[in-house]
Amino acid sequence: MDLAPSAPPEPTEVEYHWTDITDDFLNACKDLKLGELVHDDMFGLFDAMSAIEMMDPKMDVGMLCNSSQRQIRSFQQAVEDGLLKTADLTPREQLGVMDTSLAYLLSWLEGHSLTQTVSTNAYLQAPHSIQDRCVKAFSVATIQLVNTISELLVQVALLYEEEDFQPQSLPDRTGVTPLRAVGMLREAEEDVTRELRARRKAGDTAAREETEELVAVQARLKFFRCLFQAVLAFSKKENQGLEEAWKALTSAKELLPVLKNTCPMGASYEQVEQAAKGGHLVTMGFDPLLNQRQLPPAFPRYPRLRALPATMDELTALLDRLLRLRTVLECKHLHALMDYMQAFSATKPCVFSRTVLFVIAEPLHGLSSRPSPAGAQTLLQAARAFIAPPSLAPRSPVLGNEKAKDAVDMFMCRCQAAFYQLLQVAGHNRARQRQKLEMVLADLAGLQEEAERVDTLLHALCLQLEPARHHLVCFTTWILYHVLRVMIQYLLSGFELELYSAHEYHYIYWYLSECLYGWMVSTLNRADSFLAEHDAAMELAAQRVRNSKKSRAKKRKSRYERDIVLTQALQNLCGGLHKTCIGLQAEGRLQRPHAEFDNEQVRYEHRFWPFSAVVTPPPVQYGHYRHMTGAGPPQQNRAVMAYSEACQCFHQARGLLETLPANDAEVAVLTRMAKTNYVVARILAGGHSQGRSPIFDFSSHKYFPVIRIQ
Repeated sequence: MDLAPSAPPEPTEVEYHWTDITDDFLNACKDLKLGELVHDDMFGLFDAMSAIEMMDPKMDVGMLCNSSQRQIRSFQQAVEDGLLKTADLTPREQLGVMDTSLAYLLSWLEGHSLTQTVSTNAYLQAPHSIQDRCVKAFSVATIQLVNTISELLVQVALLYEEEDFQPQSLPDRTGVTPLRAVGMLREAEEDVTRELRARRKAGDTAAREETEELVAVQARLKFFRCLFQAVLAFSKKENQGLEEAWKALTSAKELLPVLKNTCPMGASYEQVEQAAKGGHLVTMGFDPLLNQRQLPPAFPRYPRLRALPATMDELTALLDRLLRLRTVLECKHLHALMDYMQAFSATKPCVFSRTVLFVIAEPLHGLSSRPSPAGAQTLLQAARAFIAPPSLAPRSPVLGNEKAKDAVDMFMCRCQAAFYQLLQVAGHNRARQRQKLEMVLADLAGLQEEAERVDTLLHALCLQLEPARHHLVCFTTWILYHVLRVMIQYLLSGFELELYSAHEYHYIYWYLSECLYGWMVSTLNRADSFLAEHDAAMELAAQRVRNSKKSRAKKRKSRYERDIVLTQALQNLCGGLHKTCIGLQAEGRLQRPHAEFDNEQVRYEHRFWPFSAVVTPPPVQYGHYRHMTGAGPPQQNRAVMAYSEACQCFHQARGLLETLPANDAEVAVLTRMAKTNYVVARILAGGHSQGRSPIFDFSSHKYFPVIRIQ
């Protein structure tokens, strides 16, 4: 039987039938007036803004290859031409490859394309063709590390945006597992260690410089191995590898001073420094245009390459952020975890750090996009810790009622998706958080109505307890607390992102002071009163168990005392800033848009449009705002009155803040800001510095400025 393969069929020639439409196109354009555009349902204005002109070097990134004056060689071509060494690399050349790889790895984590950063390393095209053991192990580990990080960011957390991270992975031409790649790094490190030991034993002092370079190579191999081990440990499910990750990160951090001090030893040091200043990186094994043809047609985007000392500083900052995540394990309930994630997000970490935090936190809260018993239990504990509803009290018979239990279970199931989104929002970058808070606010607003229905049902059952307890607004208050937090965060983020103009500050700070912070104070007071009632009921139950007639009076400390005082202080701060802006507007010191192109009502409704979905607190319409703030005395007297009221607000804020612990850094900053603004308001109220323009200085605090008069 003839088993010889048959010859492949001859390729058939494809015939194309082209039609010249140039004349038809020009004739159709004659019907358009100057400035007119053709609009089609399949090609709107958004598509036109996103479109690029193919073959134009200014718009099509793929055309950069055609404009290059040098030949772009692949790995095989570079080896054949003698431009790329695969064996017998000197320690300086090894250091150059490793340092440049680390610099490009950080650029990739900052959001640049993988094709223009890590993939510019020609050694990654054929890692098994490399004979140098150190470079081979480093190249194989680079491929595995990049793919592991991509899987962690893309398939697990999904917290990246287009500006944060490009979802790409490297072709796995290694044929080894990630654990084997770690083993290859360890073996290469041991080879260098043996060579160093042999040199020291032989007393070879002539090649002292080369010995120092070998120490630097050894340090980089160990650093990269520890970093890779930490990433693999973070990838394990249910936080099973956390201890291993902390240990590996600690070892990697201890090596960073050695890496930074030995940066100038690498063969690519000067080239990387030149590239960091805007030049082109020409290092052995690296070519910026190596994979340029693989980029999709898009606007040219040039990756930013850090200088090597700055690369080591950024690596130090990355490891510090990751090691600081150990404290998240101290969060005992959901509210503490949410505060921790928001505080971490305020430091503006990279997408990888945010992803690691989310991966660690997920097993702690048990929430997911789909309802689960673990998530429901987490929310029940959070509600119990916040307001202690009578239905959730220990040994409470209320949930023994089947109808009541079903209502609470259904309510908690509906809450899981919204609270999971809240945690996800904290994992996105600061600009995207504001956008996503609108959707979360709409989901929380839908929970308010259901919370009221559940409270009404449980209230009737709690009245039958001995003693009778009220349950009318327990779950409603809990949901309202989170609604207010989201609304406050939404407005304050506008200052951080510099979305507001100075002439808009007056109604932003007014809404915060009169609506949101006021509601927050009453919400916290209500929750505190329920906690006090719960503690009294628990003490009474304990007395009955002890069969004791004497009641031991204990002074109860308010659990939300600090939060209430701080919220009242912020309410007064916002009130003072609002009054100051009103006075400055009355005197004409704030620059306003031209009346022909301005409509304050449109701006007001645009700023507070996301709040229209919320029932409680009710949204304040523009007409109501003007009614509450518009009427008053003549302009000059109104300015003096506004400044005087601002002085009172700043003075009250200062008094409240001084009752809080002085070791709190934020409280200290707010106290100084209240003192300074009080002095400025007094000066303005006295008629001094007339005609001078104000400056709102946000350098001390990103939400509440210090007012300065030029």
